[in-house]
Amino acid sequence: MLFLITALTLATALTVGLIANRWVRPFAKTEVQGVKLELLVSPLLTLTVLLLSFVLVQAFSSYNRVRVAEGREASRLAFEYEVAGYYPDDVALPMQEALICYGRSVVNVEWPTLAGGTSLHPLPTAWAEQVDASLAEINASGETGQPYGVLITADRDRGEGRRLRLTEVEPSVPTAVSILMIIVTAAALAAIATFTLPYVSRRVQIGALVVMLFVFTAMHWTIWEIDHKFEGVVQVEPTDLTLLTGAMSDQFAERHPEVTLPCNERGEPT
Repeated sequence: MLFLITALTLATALTVGLIANRWVRPFAKTEVQGVKLELLVSPLLTLTVLLLSFVLVQAFSSYNRVRVAEGREASRLAFEYEVAGYYPDDVALPMQEALICYGRSVVNVEWPTLAGGTSLHPLPTAWAEQVDASLAEINASGETGQPYGVLITADRDRGEGRRLRLTEVEPSVPTAVSILMIIVTAAALAAIATFTLPYVSRRVQIGALVVMLFVFTAMHWTIWEIDHKFEGVVQVEPTDLTLLTGAMSDQFAERHPEVTLPCNERGEPT
């Protein structure tokens, strides 16, 4: 919605500038009150480019943090699953089952809700709590050797990866900054369209301005798409979690064909 408003605003600003230019052209000279027109318009254009570039970098940094966090969460989940296998089945199986169900629930239940701004879904949290319960049982049994320490570290890193991913659910660009970008870009387009000098032909003027309109609109669209990380064309997908959870499920079914997982393919309890 915001992108459509942006596109319409920029197109309107360009149209108003072109109409105003018809009135300005007969009076336009190379200098106005001793100041060149380029010096009046260039700072506004420079501000627009710098602002858009800065916000694009900020949005991409947030986007990249989600990708890194998802990969970290997936790798720690798989590592935790493997280390749990060092324990006897009465300890390992409940933990491995909970880890598989955790991965499934993140991919199939929690991830789709992130596009709507939901920052935490209770289902993965419930499976994570079952993992913590298994760790507590190991601690209570006194088997706190090296595998236990590795498990604790991996579990902490997995939780940290999820936390980092969830903190980036909300757009990183505040609404006030988005509005400022629209205003500055519209002002730049209107100013350039209005104060184009008479010796620039009308066709050249309109052609150049249409190109600028396209570029600025594309920049706004790119920022919007990247900043809405869990929806749109370039959304972050749970690729690593999907692959690793599938591999864990296949391995578990191969090693323990007699055991039925306590969740379905979506990670929901059965």
